[in-house]
Amino acid sequence: FFEGAFEAAQLGLDYADFSLRVREADLASLVRILEAVSAERLASLQRGVLRVRDYFVWKDVYNPDGADRRSLLSAGRPGHDGFLLLVAALEDRALRLLRKRPFQRLNLTSFIP
Repeated sequence: FFEGAFEAAQLGLDYADFSLRVREADLASLVRILEAVSAERLASLQRGVLRVRDYFVWKDVYNPDGADRRSLLSAGRPGHDGFLLLVAALEDRALRLLRKRPFQRLNLTSFIP
């Protein structure tokens, strides 16, 4: 689901900006693959992770530890978190579905026994 979420949220981010793709068949060669990453590419990936890290944390949700919650909320960009990304992606999906099939009001009386 989150694979296309950055595009749907129009954040201008792509997984390739902060991650490496490794096919399951290549997992046996993972160490070799990682060692082959240049220092320049690694630095670029690290910068990418700093741009997206907020979207992988649910900062503003119920957290019984007040200090932990305050710490999460003060980190990164205010208001940017996994919930924002999820809502933006769901909104995009809903709008695309509405364009395919216009909204039709339900006849609720048919559901009443």
